[in-house]
Amino acid sequence: MDVQQIKEQIVEAVMIILRGRAISRSFHGNISARTGSNLVLTTRSHLDEHFTTESLSVIDPNSEESRATLHPSTQEIVDMHDVVYSVRPDVNVVIHTHAPHTTAFAISSKPIPSAYEAMVRHDILEGVPLAKYGPRGSPESIRNIQDVIRPDTRAVLLENHGVLVFGKDVRETARLAVTIEEAAEMIIMAESLGEVHPIPPEMVRSTIDRKKQFSYSD
Repeated sequence: MDVQQIKEQIVEAVMIILRGRAISRSFHGNISARTGSNLVLTTRSHLDEHFTTESLSVIDPNSEESRATLHPSTQEIVDMHDVVYSVRPDVNVVIHTHAPHTTAFAISSKPIPSAYEAMVRHDILEGVPLAKYGPRGSPESIRNIQDVIRPDTRAVLLENHGVLVFGKDVRETARLAVTIEEAAEMIIMAESLGEVHPIPPEMVRSTIDRKKQFSYSD
């Protein structure tokens, strides 16, 4: 896939996120996609209906000169994206937003449990873990993100901040961000009714096996 195709897919991903309301009212967010040793990255931390391919740059994350071409609000989060790629060579896309219900869990310092079947069907088998707080893009925050990422992690809550969602495919990762926000909203509503019941561990594998029988995802 060439860079222009990646840019077009990122624009589509932004629209998926907007339609799914998986973003705050300020529209703060950023998206990156790996292309070789470079990243296609949003030039500003703002994802709205005016987002186009012109809103994206190709940078070398290891080059300070390349980073300097970005708006300061994006310069400070390059390492937040790059650490995911460093820890997970299978990941090609990283999305960061302040999705309201998802971020409510981050502010409450609570991981999101796998209580909603769609999360499991998107391979979130043990919920969304919480990375402890560190100032945005700081070495401390990067270490905290790195500490909680495992081989099967699909997203990480950033305490008092927001969420990182990552995967192999641009569109699929955008849909995952929407699913996590949907799950967070439902869990918050369910808590008002009483106790939330995560899917039992012994049933998680059965849920995945059932999905594989039909070769599709919610």
